[in-house]
Amino acid sequence: MGALLPFTLALLFINIAPAHGGTGCSELLVSGKHPIPDSSITASTSYPHTNSACCLNHFPHRSRINLVTDKNGNGGWSSLTQDDKQWLQFDLGFSRKITGVITKGRQGYSSAGKGQYVTAYRLYYGNATDDMAMFVDNDFQPVIFDGNWDTVTPQVRDLDPPIYARYVRINPVKWNSHPSMRADLLGCPLTKDTNSIIG
Repeated sequence: MGALLPFTLALLFINIAPAHGGTGCSELLVSGKHPIPDSSITASTSYPHTNSACCLNHFPHRSRINLVTDKNGNGGWSSLTQDDKQWLQFDLGFSRKITGVITKGRQGYSSAGKGQYVTAYRLYYGNATDDMAMFVDNDFQPVIFDGNWDTVTPQVRDLDPPIYARYVRINPVKWNSHPSMRADLLGCPLTKDTNSIIG
């Protein structure tokens, strides 16, 4: 039951963050009241699991926003390689209205005082994994979102305009020490009106 407190703190943080278009559409879509299954969280690569204390499970499902290091694995997803081709993907099951992204770094690890977290990322989205679009600005230029500056402080980035998608992929392009992160998506189920937007 002690795990409920971090979720409460995250929700409090979200409530004081900038309003998401004034719509009130800011549910945690990955690990909120109706969490998606672990199998719906995937990644390009993951750091290999070993039985040693240093290298527990780094698999994609460890990226849930308030997970911490425990006997089941590390407090975050970590990619196998350090390059800008890595990604963390969420399958929401069906198309949702998505108004923001919230990120944290990997909890419970530092090497020579350096934590692992993503400092900048791109966002891709779509209703099929083989047909995903990059989030762009009004001039159709790719948006690079600011990420984290430490491992524990949640950073919320609004999506303006909101996107409508089943799949969302976070692509780290800069990081501190190693591409590692925890994340969630903010949004809400589609209404009849928003269904008509995406056909």
